[in-house]
Amino acid sequence: MIFRKIHDGVSRRALPLCLALVLLGGPLAAKPPKINTVRPLAAVPGKTTELVITGEGLETATGLWTSFGSKSSIIAGEKRDGKSLRIKLSIPAETPVGIGAIRLAGPGGLSNLELFLIDGLAVRTVSEDNTSAATAISLEPPCAIDSQAKAERRDFYSFKARAGQSLSFEVMSQRIGSALDPVLRILDADGRELAFSDDAAGADSRLAWRAEKDGEYLIELRDITYRGGESFSYRLRVGDFPLVSAPYPMRAEQAKKTKVTIAGESSAEVEPREVRLPGGSHGRAFSLAARRPGGRSSSFVTILSSDLPELLENEPNNQSESAARVSHPCAINGRFSSKGDRDFYSIAGKKGDRILIRGETRLSGSPTDLYLRLEKPGGGKITDAEDQSYDPGKDKQKGKNYYFDEGSIDHTFTEDGVVILMVEDLTGRGGPEHVYRIEVRPSRGRFSLELSDTLYHAPAGGDFKVKVHCRRNGYDGPIELEAAGLPPGTKAAKARIDKGKTSAELSISLGKDLQPGFIGTFRIFTTIQIGEEAERLEAGTREALRKDFPRLFHPPRVLDGLAGFAVTARKK
Repeated sequence: MIFRKIHDGVSRRALPLCLALVLLGGPLAAKPPKINTVRPLAAVPGKTTELVITGEGLETATGLWTSFGSKSSIIAGEKRDGKSLRIKLSIPAETPVGIGAIRLAGPGGLSNLELFLIDGLAVRTVSEDNTSAATAISLEPPCAIDSQAKAERRDFYSFKARAGQSLSFEVMSQRIGSALDPVLRILDADGRELAFSDDAAGADSRLAWRAEKDGEYLIELRDITYRGGESFSYRLRVGDFPLVSAPYPMRAEQAKKTKVTIAGESSAEVEPREVRLPGGSHGRAFSLAARRPGGRSSSFVTILSSDLPELLENEPNNQSESAARVSHPCAINGRFSSKGDRDFYSIAGKKGDRILIRGETRLSGSPTDLYLRLEKPGGGKITDAEDQSYDPGKDKQKGKNYYFDEGSIDHTFTEDGVVILMVEDLTGRGGPEHVYRIEVRPSRGRFSLELSDTLYHAPAGGDFKVKVHCRRNGYDGPIELEAAGLPPGTKAAKARIDKGKTSAELSISLGKDLQPGFIGTFRIFTTIQIGEEAERLEAGTREALRKDFPRLFHPPRVLDGLAGFAVTARKK
């Protein structure tokens, strides 16, 4: 089992910031660099990868920041025209495949965020004209292709397969911020369709396929509406990797050994493994590689650290009469193993007790659309919930923030006794990939925190302000804010969102000795006390990330809550 923490802005003993700075002579512009494209789209663990970055203002770049462990250096000796840049990037051999991010740094500040893959597949960057079956590019799986879709065209690749050979095909595009909405087809030598995929992994395509006979086959890839261009990049992955969706359980209790299996449509052969996530890592995301025994290629899931006991569903619990008893606070991890599957849980409480029941599926990779229903023993609905979202881009009303809730119920017991929780997929789907997680915690009302941005700038000795928004739902009290993960010499002032208010600004002052081009990261959180329980709640950055990647409804969990700053040069 290989797992690695992607980033931790709380403990300085955790993964350090990864930044290689090569200071350059000559005049430097005040504007930060801008990234347009990166090739290749991934780095291979244990090897040095040469990145070619195109954009604007790249002559001022002094180094590269990554959200994962790495060493990097700008390749010297070439003309710096500001439009392209070559960088050597090395990452440790034990780094699992997954999605991370990079930024360029300079005295003008930080560049835009660019999503970037860690992938063990050998890669080929394609620029040839392969827009017909006759000009298809030959592949030898396992491999990856980095390219971009062309307007009004289709891309073709050919490969040979033996009778009975199983292969997986995956297009990574919208998951890494591309505009491409891919359609993927497998064709025989005569052009007949053998397999088809659209929107199998969010808006991306993927499929598992088995050859019926020896022969040569074609892959056809295009945008669903035949769009194309520089922003329509994709990575086509072909290999024997399993198609996976989520870990089971979906979170692992911090500092405790946990046996984890992998859920997915073709994950049955992936062996369970034991993980132990670091103490004090509640809410942090980890990438977990998934490979078949003897396989030559991997896929991945993201597992989060938990501060709750993570319980597994015990069958039979498919009727209210056989509801599984739950002692809270806890998290319940279950699976809808077949179509129409329902699970029931019995939750006890005393008169006046208030609990929050909250679902989790698609945010962590499961395709399940969770439906929750709270009932009285013997029947009778109390309340129900399903996922809901708010997108400010579809509403002209100002002051509201994007949010996504996968179904939650805030319940107060009116008498001593039990209530019955029924859960199911909203459309009755089931299968090995349909896993879910439900938290049951004490509640005093709900609220969520969100940062307005993920990127800040200031000169050494200066300061910047971080605006924190609060979405209240039943909790009206004050909220104390703290910053974690700041470098030595950099301090955050105390800040509070006052009673009934929906935002506040937290000021961060940079150390005077920091050099232009230095990069730091931080997270904002609050700690709330509910009876004898203390819960740490972190401010998210989903809304800000969706501004950067508007086509990405679920930004990578490893980036949620992480904000960065750059030390800029003082104006003369």
